[in-house]
Amino acid sequence: MLSPFGCNAILGIDEAEPITSDAALGASGNSGSGGSAGAGGGDVCSLQATDACNGCVAQNCCSEYEACVADSTCKAALVDYAFCLGRALTADAGVTCDETFSTTNAASVALGNCTFVEQCSADCSRKTIGDLCFNYCGCMNDACPEKQFTDSCEVACSAFSDEQLVCRPYHCSLARLNRDRDSEPDRALHCGHAFGESLCP
Repeated sequence: MLSPFGCNAILGIDEAEPITSDAALGASGNSGSGGSAGAGGGDVCSLQATDACNGCVAQNCCSEYEACVADSTCKAALVDYAFCLGRALTADAGVTCDETFSTTNAASVALGNCTFVEQCSADCSRKTIGDLCFNYCGCMNDACPEKQFTDSCEVACSAFSDEQLVCRPYHCSLARLNRDRDSEPDRALHCGHAFGESLCP
């Protein structure tokens, strides 16, 4: 099973509403149908992010990734996993986030086991899986339209560090949540964090 994961609990953390657009996590490509990209005989993985973690997942866990993004519960859990990392960038929080994602349902168990235990544990420790720039830029346009990037959100996000890529989307999700609750001061505060004004790098 997933015994290498710790049994830590997430305490005192507000729950973020996951961003689950159809374009999220690069899920618009061909779905894997019989193995990973590197071993399935020519299948092209829809996971196109080029960092070491996502490259490893695309090469070794593509069929599990495709099954996850095709499953609405697993797909939402995968996005929330990234926001979980954004809550606290510590080793302990990372293990807890891995465990929470990897026990959501059968699809997440398969992807979590392949990614965090069998194939990509060195590359994917406390790293996001999927291209969160789709989510982040959609969220910023929706919840924080007053925040304008020099070039474009997509160009800015493509150069984000690991810390930025987990912190900024998380705070944008909080901005959207507070907008929906008609809490303008909190929306504006989290939009600032999502844009890199204090708190998030």
